Amino acid sequence: MTSSMEVEKIEEIKVLINHFESGPSLLHHPSMAFFRTYISDFSKAAYWNMVIQSMYDKLLDIAKGTLLHLCDDVIQQKVLQIKTRY
Repeated sequence: MTSSMEVEKIEEIKVLINHFESGPSLLHHPSMAFFRTYISDFSKAAYWNMVIQSMYDKLLDIAKGTLLHLCDDVIQQKVLQIKTRY
């Protein structure tokens, strides 16, 4: 359950994002350097997570029937069991 303060903050964030979408030049203001850094770092992390997952998926495709593939199956089953408990 979100508090009224959280709802207000979310609305403020929505307004800010709408400003950025309608006039991205606001992002170039020196006072927004922290936000550009945050977005850049967030994008890099998401990109590298995608790259790592893709490489891992390719390794699993290559390793079908090998110990790596079997270990991954066991781990995925254990994770699923834990998720269903909670």
